[in-house]
Amino acid sequence: MKTQITISRYVILVSLALFAAGPALTQNSSETFPEEHAQAVTPAPPIAYVYVGTAQGVFLYDTAASGQLSLVYGSPFQTTGLMAGSNGKYFVSVGTNYIHTYPVASNGAIEKQASEIDTQNYLGAACGTNAAAGFDKTGQSLYVLLANGGSCGALQSFQFAKNSGALTFVGSAEYNTGANQEYWLTSAPTMTGNNKFAYASNQIWSASNPPAIAAFVPDSTGMLQFLSITETDPEPPSATPIWVGVGLSADSVNHLAVAAFSNDDEGDVTPTQLASYTVDGSGNISSTNTYQNMPTPDVNVNSIQLSPSGQFLSVASNNIVCSGCPAEPGLQVFQFNGAKPITPLSGILTNAPIDFIAWDQANHLYAVSDSTMYVYTVSGTTIAAAPGSPFLINAGPNGRDNVNALVVVPK
Repeated sequence: MKTQITISRYVILVSLALFAAGPALTQNSSETFPEEHAQAVTPAPPIAYVYVGTAQGVFLYDTAASGQLSLVYGSPFQTTGLMAGSNGKYFVSVGTNYIHTYPVASNGAIEKQASEIDTQNYLGAACGTNAAAGFDKTGQSLYVLLANGGSCGALQSFQFAKNSGALTFVGSAEYNTGANQEYWLTSAPTMTGNNKFAYASNQIWSASNPPAIAAFVPDSTGMLQFLSITETDPEPPSATPIWVGVGLSADSVNHLAVAAFSNDDEGDVTPTQLASYTVDGSGNISSTNTYQNMPTPDVNVNSIQLSPSGQFLSVASNNIVCSGCPAEPGLQVFQFNGAKPITPLSGILTNAPIDFIAWDQANHLYAVSDSTMYVYTVSGTTIAAAPGSPFLINAGPNGRDNVNALVVVPK
């Protein structure tokens, strides 16, 4: 019998989190900050905006160079649906059928809704409702995954109007998920650093199906279309394996970090391992890794994210109870080495079940667990908790049920 995995709460491509009302962010520490910080007249400008939310609204924080967070006045901001991200000019949230856009103020604050669009009015609607969304590297294209577990899925593409934030539908790529599976996607694709190609993990179980990674290419309108590529996977642990994708992330150049496990013809499953791939000029991907030099995380991977610098790879798991899982919930960081094998940088930083992870451009790692957010500063030699971390999130009476997404936007 074939074992199946469940990637819970992995809904939105661009990681986001919503905090509840009340005291939005509280230090989970008795540490007293030095007096000079309290007396500073002109604080250092933030390096990133962190959007977190619950059903009660979106809370916004700015991040100092130290990684310390400060609440932005006006939080919580009221939006509809789940956060999908921001291109710095417009903030986007996704409901069951509608996509909502909101102007963003100079301090990152979310203003009154500018427009909305119903994905059910366009090609691909028959495949389901909104399941995930993500931006291209320019922030001008938005991609929305429609799925409901039926016989098909669709990836709709939209473009932002320059001055209004309104979205225009430009096309849809559909695929089979039924008896004759072609793809099974759970997240919108991740763009490469040059914005030329996009990739998504293909969670399949049949040896007759395509490879573990689905590829896309944007046309002149920005619409993503499926791309037929050559995929050269790492040397497998058995003669007849099937690599099953758990998640992937792209660096700023032409490499992918991929989390996958192997499933053979008898249904035996190996622990999840981490591989690096190189993307060539035609979108083909190849890995020179082997299962012997691919690291096996100490956490049972649900999500994976490369830092914008391309130096570091974080993996996380929110499995609280997982019968037979080979690893634990928690958070771990690896050194990403381009085409070379990925190498461990840390052990498990926390055993807390991690729901969302994100990075900023200063190598701060953010990780949300239930009503707690961990913030770390990562370098090639040290990983240090930011001042005040971990922070407590007032997520309301239902805790984990209220926190639903995390987004970090560079300032």
